[in-house]
Amino acid sequence: MSAITNDDSGTFTINERRAAFTQAYDEEQAWRSQVVAQAMAEYNTTGKMTNFFKFQSRGRQWRAYAGFACGHAEKSG
Repeated sequence: MSAITNDDSGTFTINERRAAFTQAYDEEQAWRSQVVAQAMAEYNTTGKMTNFFKFQSRGRQWRAYAGFACGHAEKSG
């Protein structure tokens, strides 16, 4: 999605770029909601958020913890 959103070559129309941005945003929000729900469930069960903070510092693995495939490539470097 980010490749389409950030493409300035003219390959994609502004509407296609906006749709890609909106899709990526919606997927990110769904992922965030799921992560927060899992963190709260962990806290309510154990009184701790150990897994939440352990995986937060690992970037991509944190997304795996949430069990949500966000569907857009992450930029490198």
